[in-house]
Amino acid sequence: MPLRIGVYQVAPYGGQGDGGLFVGASVDLWRRVAEHLNWQYQLMPVSQMSDVLSGLENGAYDVAIGAITITPERLARVDFSYPTHRSGVAAVFARRTAAASAFYDYGEAVGELGLLILVIVILLTMIGVLMWWFERAHLNKSGKSAIAVGTLITERPPQSGRVEARIGLRMMPTFPRPSLSFRTAGFPRYGWKAGM
Repeated sequence: MPLRIGVYQVAPYGGQGDGGLFVGASVDLWRRVAEHLNWQYQLMPVSQMSDVLSGLENGAYDVAIGAITITPERLARVDFSYPTHRSGVAAVFARRTAAASAFYDYGEAVGELGLLILVIVILLTMIGVLMWWFERAHLNKSGKSAIAVGTLITERPPQSGRVEARIGLRMMPTFPRPSLSFRTAGFPRYGWKAGM
């Protein structure tokens, strides 16, 4: 028994031409497939998409060909092969110059991301203020800063050839005041002492 092929009549994909012959891109493709697989078939014209779908559902057609687009509603009713043609349907917009296009795109990005940018700026500001507050110099009982900038006091070397340098760094009252002294390797005559 030959396959019953419903041909949805939409030019240039399928339809009956002069003399009742079926013509169109889908019809030509079907003929090639059927010849390659040695299938017998009978082409039947169908003028309404609702008739194509109902004919496939009730068994009036084994296969339907033509300009049949795949939609979710149709996919729920029947099975489709891979698409044989991409329609190329697209939206058309007015052409903008490079500068106008850049400003337009920037405006869209700011419009879409403006709230996110604002939230990020506020969070970064809050983090900066909190870091400043925790790291700022807290005043001790004498009214002076408990964290002082390091000071370097140098003295001219006396006649003995000894150089003394003191580096003073006061830390927060909770930390001990370490002291470090060492001799320089390159100048054994000079001694360096760092005290805190």
